[in-house]
Amino acid sequence: FSIAIDAWAHAASITVAKGDISGGQVAAKKAQALLDELQHRRFEFCSISASCFGSAIKAWSSLCGKSEDGEYANRAEDVMHQLIEASQSFRGLYVPLDIIHFNNVFDAWARELAAIKPDKSRGSVASVVTNMQHAIKQMRECNNIQPDTSSFNHIIRACYAPWAARGEIGYDDNRSVAMGLVVEAYMEMTKDGNNVYRPDAHTYAHMFKAIACLLPSDSLSSDDYAEKLVLCKTIFESCCREGQMTKSAFWVLSKLFRDENEFLDFLLPQLSGYVEVSKDRLLRLKDDSLYKFLPSEWSRRGRNYKSLNSHMR
Repeated sequence: FSIAIDAWAHAASITVAKGDISGGQVAAKKAQALLDELQHRRFEFCSISASCFGSAIKAWSSLCGKSEDGEYANRAEDVMHQLIEASQSFRGLYVPLDIIHFNNVFDAWARELAAIKPDKSRGSVASVVTNMQHAIKQMRECNNIQPDTSSFNHIIRACYAPWAARGEIGYDDNRSVAMGLVVEAYMEMTKDGNNVYRPDAHTYAHMFKAIACLLPSDSLSSDDYAEKLVLCKTIFESCCREGQMTKSAFWVLSKLFRDENEFLDFLLPQLSGYVEVSKDRLLRLKDDSLYKFLPSEWSRRGRNYKSLNSHMR
């Protein structure tokens, strides 16, 4: 069963990557049918059977972002709940579950939200993120699993996904709710004593993207814009202190201001004590060259993330 389900999950991923969505649906349904039969036969639950659930989750997740109603993410989430139930019901024995199965579901919802129909967007973010937060609570209380950095990164990404894909989706109150959830996730990651899911380079890149999507400068009052700049400064300083700056994060940060002059007014005090450079000189630099002026210690960890450092975008 494990080999067969994994094979169908792999087939789903390959066919979807080739643009054959219907073929991916067939493969995912085959994987699900085998999983259903496995559960019907009530085999002993163990790490191998847990991997069968994980493969079915991957099969449905490979289709996420290809529908406009959240169908595939719902299917992946259903399998996750089946996995939790199966792990708890077999003779009271404890079988450790892999965090990757939960993270695959979180990733599925983040990608699905980016493709959801405009008329279904209102309330979707809050509902999905609430489900994700509930899953994290379940992991901790019922399955003795700690979320990791990727878990929270997916939550942050899910919050801004609809606006990143299509800027017209959502009302201002929806953006506000989504931003509140972003800050809540980030604060959880930065709590004192937490060493399991500390922010990484992806976290900071997602935070700047969330601010860009959920706090667009042209829609903010003067007071709200001032609060946005304070938030940017707080996250930027933490990012640099942790050495997690990347080209991608820096590029998004530079676009959070109303104009280039304002961004340099923000950046120059941060460079003080590291680099002696005038604002006029910085104004003559392009993004890549400007990034090279940053102290190397600001990116001592971030430079290891190749996908975030390929180019400035």
